[in-house]
Amino acid sequence: MNLEEMLANNLRDERKKHGWSLKKAAMLCGISPNSLHAYETLRRVPRFDVIRSISKVYRVEMHSLGSQEIT
Repeated sequence: MNLEEMLANNLRDERKKHGWSLKKAAMLCGISPNSLHAYETLRRVPRFDVIRSISKVYRVEMHSLGSQEIT
């Protein structure tokens, strides 16, 4: 699994761990639901500042979103 695939999987998994809908998570992160969906499905890769924002909202270390550390 490459970095982009791990990031997409971890974004989706962390959102679901919080029990948030795509719409709610996107609102909390300050991005559109369409953007978050694109990140979770590998249609787009988020910019660094977006990853930082998402990691704060999801309360995880930024580097762990792109690794297999999250379980």
